Amino acid sequence: MKKTAMDIREHKLKKALRGYDMEEVDSLKHMAADALAELTGENAKLSDEIHELKKKLTVRIKREEAVKKAISTAQKMAEGLKVSAEKEAELIVGKAELDAEALAGQSVRRVDELRSEIMGLKKQRMELEKSIRASIDYHTGLLDLTSEESRKSDEELEKLKFLRRK
Repeated sequence: MKKTAMDIREHKLKKALRGYDMEEVDSLKHMAADALAELTGENAKLSDEIHELKKKLTVRIKREEAVKKAISTAQKMAEGLKVSAEKEAELIVGKAELDAEALAGQSVRRVDELRSEIMGLKKQRMELEKSIRASIDYHTGLLDLTSEESRKSDEELEKLKFLRRK
C-alpha cells in the first residue's frame, strides 16, 4: 500500500509513559510528509514531461516519415527534369535529411536526460526512505531501552516494598 503525505501527517502514534516529545514526532512526521509530497509532485511533473516529449517525438517521427515520402516522390519526379532541377532537388533532400536527423537526435538526447533525472530522483527518494527508516529504528531502540529500564525500576521498587514489609 502506497503511503501519501496525508497518510503520514494523519498517522497517530501510541502514547507511552516515557515516550517521545509529541511536538518533535509531529515535526518529523510533517517533514517526512512534506518531503514525500515534494518528491511525488516532482515525479508527477517529470512523468507528464516524459509523456509530452513522447508525443512530440511521435509527431517528429511522423514528420520524418512524411519528409522521407516527400523525398522519394521528389526523386522520382527529378528523374524527368533537367540536370539543374536534379541538382536543386538533391540539395533540398540533403537539407531535409540533416534537419530530420538533428531533430531526432535532439529528441533522443532529451529523453535520455529525463531518464537520468528520474533515476536521480528515485535514488534520492530511496536514500530519504533509508534515512527515515534508520531514524525510526534508532528511536524504536531507545523506546525499547527505556521500557526495559522502567520494568527493572518497577521490579526494584517491588523488591524494596517487599523488604520493608518484612
